[in-house]
Amino acid sequence: LLIVYIIVIRLLPILYWNEVFSTDSWPILGIAAKVAKHTPSDIFSEPISDEYNVFWPLLIMFNTVYNIVLDLNFKFTSHLMTAIVSSITFLAAYVFTKNILKDTKLALIFSFLCASLSSNLLMTASITKEAHALPFLFLILGIYAKNTWKFKDLCLLTLLTIALTITHHLTSLIWLLIVTFTFIILVFKGVPFLRRRLTYLALTYAIMGSHFYFFGIHGLKNVIDLNSVVSLIAFETFPIIVYILGLVFYHGRNVLWRFWIIALILCSIILTLNPLPANVLLQIQLYCIPLILISIGGILGYLRFPEGIGKILITSWILSNTFLSAYFYFTLPPGFELVLTARSLNFLLIPILLLFTVKLLTLKNNYLLSVLAILIATILMTPYLLSVFGNIEGYGEYFTYKQHEIKCYTWFFKNISYNESILADVKAGYVLKGFYGLHVNTAKLIECLQNSKCSLYAILHWENIVYNRFYFNPIAVNYEIRCLNIPGKIYDSGKCVVCKT
Repeated sequence: LLIVYIIVIRLLPILYWNEVFSTDSWPILGIAAKVAKHTPSDIFSEPISDEYNVFWPLLIMFNTVYNIVLDLNFKFTSHLMTAIVSSITFLAAYVFTKNILKDTKLALIFSFLCASLSSNLLMTASITKEAHALPFLFLILGIYAKNTWKFKDLCLLTLLTIALTITHHLTSLIWLLIVTFTFIILVFKGVPFLRRRLTYLALTYAIMGSHFYFFGIHGLKNVIDLNSVVSLIAFETFPIIVYILGLVFYHGRNVLWRFWIIALILCSIILTLNPLPANVLLQIQLYCIPLILISIGGILGYLRFPEGIGKILITSWILSNTFLSAYFYFTLPPGFELVLTARSLNFLLIPILLLFTVKLLTLKNNYLLSVLAILIATILMTPYLLSVFGNIEGYGEYFTYKQHEIKCYTWFFKNISYNESILADVKAGYVLKGFYGLHVNTAKLIECLQNSKCSLYAILHWENIVYNRFYFNPIAVNYEIRCLNIPGKIYDSGKCVVCKT
């Protein structure tokens, strides 16, 4: 039943709207369609390469094979297979949780809640690299959590790490940080028989380093340089040093919960010095409320977590991921910092939710526990349901494409020359550029709206005008008046406008 639930809940967007769910899906579908059409060919060159997604090609390969073998509707097949892959994720999460906590009921509840977490649903209901990388991450965690390893475990971990590396960069980085923190903590705890774990750590660095040197750097050249690497090392060195000092001076005691207290104090100071703007978007409020609740429960759950390799893995995950999010937010250039911070927080919520689930075990009544789990799952998935059925965008991502939008984009594809540039917001740009291969400029759209002079084709959605949703550009412009007065309309479906003056 849990597997059926996981698959169905992730198919809701494609079943309800009959369109692709998120922005990230369009470039993947576009490249997969080109690969199927031009096979055999070099995916790193024209006409296939988009100079980004092709450097993590496993998802593209999967989607190409899915659609060639099944020969069904291209969009639906990709969403269906992504939902099935997500069911494998939570089976692996169940096995991992059961291994480290020795509790079948707790593992089942965690898998159910994690499958209902909106931040996870938004990613895994979409055709994203995260959705296909998560199964590898949990399988690796499940094997790594064993107290003793055989040679076959090391071989399997190596193969899974290769698969993870060529699937998604952020998930790979998060695992690299987790395994590094874990090994350092194991060394300082004096755990014996670490030779194979050291071998695996070296292999992980070799695999991910080689991929980054030969491929990844080309896809992330606008984000990563030597200064950013040094900054990341500095951000990640601080928590592990403080934690090791905690182990030395508080030997045998829980240390991580002190980090939570310090983090709350620091957040309070930051918010006091830099108060939030008065107009906090509704979708951010909807996301924050349940996440704050599970974070508070996570503090209490950590104190009840059984000692062992599982607790060290969770500790490493929370420490490294927290400071990775801080690194993204405080150091990356505008535009990248919000998206990557939101993406990294999605990963951070998984171990915190596990700790929250541990706290639920204080309830001895199975009936009450089941009712509470269903209630919590409903709260956690509410932002996702609003994103699918309402008019609420997902935090850190853009979701829910409607048929009138795709109709407008198709008009562009059929009527605009490949040599002409188009002004569009980010949501439209992903389709027009990622799927149809047209030239799109998102930055100049704001300039066009400010001065009412559009020398290029501009695409505008009335929903974006009404809800003031021009992504990444929350500048003080009266969009409604400006947009309605722009002359030169050459296409108007009632909900989508194309203009040129």
